[in-house]
Amino acid sequence: MKKITALTSLLAAGLILFASCDRERIDYGLVDDNTATTGGDEADGPFGILAKPGLSYDSDVATYAATRSAGLDDYLIGLYKEDGTQIDLIRYGDIGDDGRVLRVGRYRLTASSHTPQAAEWNNPWYYGETPFDIEENKINDKVAVRCTQNNLAVAVDFEPDLLAILDNDYTVQVEIGEGQLTYTRTQYDQNTLGYFYAPGEGDIFWAAFFNGTVDGQPTRQQISGSFSRETQRLVITFKLKSTDMELTRGGATPSVRLDASVTRIERNENIIIEEEIIEEEKPEPGPGEEEPQPQGVTVFGKDFNGAPFDIKGAVTLLGDIPDEGVPVVVGINAPAGVQVLYVDIVSETLSPDVLKGVGFTDHIDLVHPGEFKEQIMGFEFPVEDEVVGQTALDFDITRFTPMLGIYPGTHRFVLHVEDSTGNGVTETLTIIVQK
Repeated sequence: MKKITALTSLLAAGLILFASCDRERIDYGLVDDNTATTGGDEADGPFGILAKPGLSYDSDVATYAATRSAGLDDYLIGLYKEDGTQIDLIRYGDIGDDGRVLRVGRYRLTASSHTPQAAEWNNPWYYGETPFDIEENKINDKVAVRCTQNNLAVAVDFEPDLLAILDNDYTVQVEIGEGQLTYTRTQYDQNTLGYFYAPGEGDIFWAAFFNGTVDGQPTRQQISGSFSRETQRLVITFKLKSTDMELTRGGATPSVRLDASVTRIERNENIIIEEEIIEEEKPEPGPGEEEPQPQGVTVFGKDFNGAPFDIKGAVTLLGDIPDEGVPVVVGINAPAGVQVLYVDIVSETLSPDVLKGVGFTDHIDLVHPGEFKEQIMGFEFPVEDEVVGQTALDFDITRFTPMLGIYPGTHRFVLHVEDSTGNGVTETLTIIVQK
């Protein structure tokens, strides 16, 4: 970069420019107008100059489909003081070669390819940031930022045996955080990637819902799981488990079973493959046979809007939840009698501080409710003698669902149950609330 030789004259000219001309700002939706400034106290000396920073990005390694990244000139560059106050937001291409006059001090520079959406097609979000210092009467021309992909790429794939007997009108709805995309044959044929952005901390939960016709049979399948924030790519591959004639009380009927695997690629290029993530369904008892009674402690999805559900999957609710709530009931069987039952709430948005603010807790002990007994009973949860010694009971969170509607996101209810013999089980009910 061309060095600026007349530093003192340039600094003076820069001061006149900042004092006399408030240049038009561009609102990219990344910052509150109340925090963005066009000069502020950086017009008070002593001064230095930030030369135009270097900018680059890491291309997506092991690309599953062709994707695009915004041209570098369109990247958004943010300048922040050490206390976090934003002092500039500008397109990279609009930064002049003469750089920017700044007060002496420590700053942070950010670069972003665009404003990320909760879910979007073929649009990886690249982001990076770096600190830098401004020294008196000096030009800092060493600042450079390298951006990396910061949203999750998701692909839906099918093994050849399944694809050969799969009708083209199938859909796979993928939900991650507040984002949702529906994959069809078009996305498969065009190698289209969906990109999901789920801000926050901790693992990210996902769910996929297959609906289609396989070998002439209407087939539905739900799968779900979680991944760390180091994951950059998720490939969900559906596969054919079996197509046969299933014996039922009504006779022999065609049956199709699917399975799936998930491949996760992390930032360090580690590849993690999870096989056979769909559990085998238990066969229905034949004519004259009794359904086998469960041994030990079992926790299961008893009722979601009037029908049983798979507790290992995810329940999805719309954000507009009525005051009376949406029926969501977890069943608990413990032939030896329940002795321990507590539920931990792990949520993206309904944090312990939020719950504490409304007089509740993220650790619900139904055997020893303590100071939260009245609040727990207010949600119609069973407590104390309604739990201890019971061989079958319900954990009904219907009355709790309106609160979830106020805080959209992914909520987990981790249930731990132990019986009188010391046997225990932990199951997680996952509820995704959309806006």
